[in-house]
Amino acid sequence: VSWDDDGVWLKNIVKIKRMRVLITGIGGFVGKHLANLLLMKDCEVYGISKDETKIKNVTVFIADMNNASEIDEVIKNVKPQVIYHLAAVSSVEDCRLDPDLAQKVNVEGTRILLSACLQNGIKPTTIITSTGHVYGVPKYIPLDEKHPVNPQSEYARSKLMQEKVALEFFKNHDFP
Repeated sequence: VSWDDDGVWLKNIVKIKRMRVLITGIGGFVGKHLANLLLMKDCEVYGISKDETKIKNVTVFIADMNNASEIDEVIKNVKPQVIYHLAAVSSVEDCRLDPDLAQKVNVEGTRILLSACLQNGIKPTTIITSTGHVYGVPKYIPLDEKHPVNPQSEYARSKLMQEKVALEFFKNHDFP
């Protein structure tokens, strides 16, 4: 990955131009940089954040990923062609301290997001972010998708379940 002086990805990222893109978790470190990159590619960028977030030329909706009506309203208004689903409880320690919250946000939040797309008659290309933690202690390196999964933390278990939800929508509803 190459970075410019501002820390924005310039290479090795999905080649998207002039598309309507929704970024969940846009208020986080990756979300802000991804938004700036997509704006440089003439995309119409929207975001979902749990807190007030301001990014120039981006419409950000304050919404709870576990509030189905709020997420449905965002999907209905934006009708994204692409979704980068970055919203998550991403701290291993936070997930350990509150495993129910990790499951609620990381797993059920994903199900709510994808269900809202179906309810609004759209199937956007959706990028779900996971983690190498789902593999546990590596049996070999480099890791690949054939490596057996062996999550060792609440965080890893929630991200593996998130992957399963996404796969379910891919298989059962022809999500790209």
